[in-house]
Amino acid sequence: MNSKLKKTVMRHQILINGILVLAVVMTMVGGSYAWFNSQAMNDEYNAFKEEDFEISYVADEDGYGDILSLVGETPISDSDGVQLKPYRFSVTNLGEKEKNFKLKINLDQSIIEEDGCIDYILSTSYIKYKIDNQPPKILKTTELKDYEIYTSSETIMPGSSEIHELRIWIDENSPEVVKDKHFHATVNVESYDKSSTYDSYTFGQEVTLLDGTKYHVLEDSSSDSSKVKLISDYNINSDGNQDTKCIISDFIKQKIKQEEQSLYCSTMTLDDANTLLYGKFLENLQNNLKSYETRIDNIEVRLPEKEELQKALNINENTVVNRADVSNTSWLGNLNFWTMTNNDKDIHYNFTLSIDSTTLSLKQYSKDSKYFGLRPVIIIEKDNIMK
Repeated sequence: MNSKLKKTVMRHQILINGILVLAVVMTMVGGSYAWFNSQAMNDEYNAFKEEDFEISYVADEDGYGDILSLVGETPISDSDGVQLKPYRFSVTNLGEKEKNFKLKINLDQSIIEEDGCIDYILSTSYIKYKIDNQPPKILKTTELKDYEIYTSSETIMPGSSEIHELRIWIDENSPEVVKDKHFHATVNVESYDKSSTYDSYTFGQEVTLLDGTKYHVLEDSSSDSSKVKLISDYNINSDGNQDTKCIISDFIKQKIKQEEQSLYCSTMTLDDANTLLYGKFLENLQNNLKSYETRIDNIEVRLPEKEELQKALNINENTVVNRADVSNTSWLGNLNFWTMTNNDKDIHYNFTLSIDSTTLSLKQYSKDSKYFGLRPVIIIEKDNIMK
């Protein structure tokens, strides 16, 4: 073989070797891609074990998974909401016995902290949900059941699963400002005993918590609800405790100068009230109940809602009534305190229940006013109430 032919063969051989090497590399890359793609597919299924149950969420290209989120959403009608792509998940009994279970929606605190949206969480008053074929409901209506959205009617056998679909959206009657709010939550599963019942409470009933603090029931709570909504009998002082020494009748009898009124009945500006509510008050409440080994991790606190007071007192906004006409709810008319509203087009947090010696009214005041106090509403597990 002459030298020219040898060079031609060598070039062909080098070319062939190069193609083989490239093929091997492509095969390796292809295999790696297939492996990573397989891993990605597996990661689309997020499984979490709770008690004897596992709840598995299916993610897709839209990012739907275990996190329920509403961010920058526009209010829509129920007819549009029920057509939304659902969150889809399965519930599997991993235990050795057949059991019933409940599904609950709980705020995802880790995502809220990561997102930095603690100060603009969307109220559950504006969130609609639909689970499976059930009709749409406002999420807030489930607050006394710890945001329970589904209860199994039959037991689920060991190793068996149920598939569920959940849709959430913002109610069409919500104010414009909801577009600036966030909602991040997860669906959680809990086993339960169908024979379990709880004490019933009725509106206006006096109750004492295990730590000795006094409240009244603000809404009926039946025997199938584990929680109850209460309103403090007193304003909260700057230490985060009930100001049991201050009663409005004594406050009025003082006939003190107007500029000194903020020194009585633990009154404060709205900004100070909100800081106190989510700071010292909640911290004190949880610390005081901690030793009783009851559930305190899910206590909710907030200002009373204007609508709750209107319903309880049967009064309209900016209407002045005689205190004698609401004697059956006199426990609500013993303090000046801040309230809030969830239904106005512009959400105002500066409504107050205003009391004097003979009259009562629900009016809007400047949040810088110092003549109204913090009288918190709490939603708490019933086992924290003294029997």
